[in-house]
Amino acid sequence: MRQNIEKLTLKTIGNNAGPKNAGYADGQFFMTMSFRRFGMGFLRKGQTYRVDEGRLMRILSGKATCFINLQPCTLQSGMLLFIPPSTIFEIEDYGEDFDLQAFSLVEQPGEMPGCCVEFRLPDGTWQLANDYFRLLWDEANQPEHSPLSMRHLQAALLARLQLSSDNMHTLRHKDARFQQFLTLVNEHGLREHAIAFYAGKLCVTPNHLGFIIKQASGLTVAQWINRHIMQQAKIRLKYTSLTVEEIAGQLDFSNSSAFVKFFKKGAGMTPGKYRRL
Repeated sequence: MRQNIEKLTLKTIGNNAGPKNAGYADGQFFMTMSFRRFGMGFLRKGQTYRVDEGRLMRILSGKATCFINLQPCTLQSGMLLFIPPSTIFEIEDYGEDFDLQAFSLVEQPGEMPGCCVEFRLPDGTWQLANDYFRLLWDEANQPEHSPLSMRHLQAALLARLQLSSDNMHTLRHKDARFQQFLTLVNEHGLREHAIAFYAGKLCVTPNHLGFIIKQASGLTVAQWINRHIMQQAKIRLKYTSLTVEEIAGQLDFSNSSAFVKFFKKGAGMTPGKYRRL
C-alpha cells in the first residue's frame, strides 16, 4: 500500500510542487512561494493530514476554515501561523483566492511552544517576514545551498516574531472549558466515548457539559468524539498497512462491520475505497 499519499512531508509536497515552486534542500527544508502555483487541489477538503515537521505559514490572501488537532481555526489574509511537529490538520473549506507561503522545520525550535501559535504582525514586521521568506527561497535554490544558512535565517525570523509577546497568540477557543474538553478528547477519545467520563474530568454534570460544548461549538459531545475517531481512522488507512480489522480493534470497535458502518456514515465511502483514493 502507498503510505505517503496524503502525508505532508517535505519530500511529498516538494515532489508535487515541482522545482519552480518549492525549495528542498538535503531533506531538511521545504518552502513554496505560493500554494496556488501548484494547485490547491493537493490539499483536499475534508482530508485529514499528518504534519510531521514544524511549519510556519504566512496567509497571503483569502480565507480557509480548518481543524488543527481538533481545534477549529480560520486562516485569513495577514495571519502568520506556527504549527508544531506531529500536528493533525484537516482543511474544511477555502475560497478560490486563498493562498499562502510556508516553510518547514525538521528541528523544533526550543523557544517555540508545543502548540499552534498565531502571530499578529504590524505592516513593517509583515514586510520583514516577506523578506525572510524571499531569502530562504533564494538560498534553497542556490546550486550549492547552505543548510546552516537556512537554519540561521529561520531562527532569525522566529526570534524577530517573538520580540514582542503581544504578537503571539495561542490558538485557543474563547471558551476555556471547550478547549479543555478538546484536549481530553485528543488524549482519551479512542477509548472513552461516554459524556460522563469528560464531565467527571471537568468537574461538571453531563448535562452541563453537553450544554457548554453545544453552545461553544454548535456540535455535541458525541459529534466531537466521532470527529476524533474519524480522523484517527483516516490516518491509519492512509499512513499504515494495518488491515481494516486491525484498525477497528485499535479504535475500540466491537468488530470490523461496526467500524465499516461508522466510517461509511461519516466519510460517505467504505474504508477500502478511501484507502485507494
